[in-house]
Amino acid sequence: MKWFHDWKTSVKLLAAFVSLAVLLAVVGVFGIANMSRLDSSMDQLYGNNLTSVRLLSQTQIDYTEIRVSLRKIALTERTEDVRFGRKSTASEN
Repeated sequence: MKWFHDWKTSVKLLAAFVSLAVLLAVVGVFGIANMSRLDSSMDQLYGNNLTSVRLLSQTQIDYTEIRVSLRKIALTERTEDVRFGRKSTASEN
């Protein structure tokens, strides 16, 4: 390490900046090289997981609509009211 101590301060600083620039360049190249792998992974994630979530959401909406319809049927007093969509009144009974 004596050879490093013999260098001038400006050479030491220059060597530090050059080594940092090389390190940053290596990290940048590594990041750019892995971007395509990341892109394919994101496409796979969307295709396998998020599409299923959308379908589950639509299933939940359909289930809620069916529940509401069944509740309306259960609360109606006569089958004609259900068939024709009328509300029954107390005077009709």
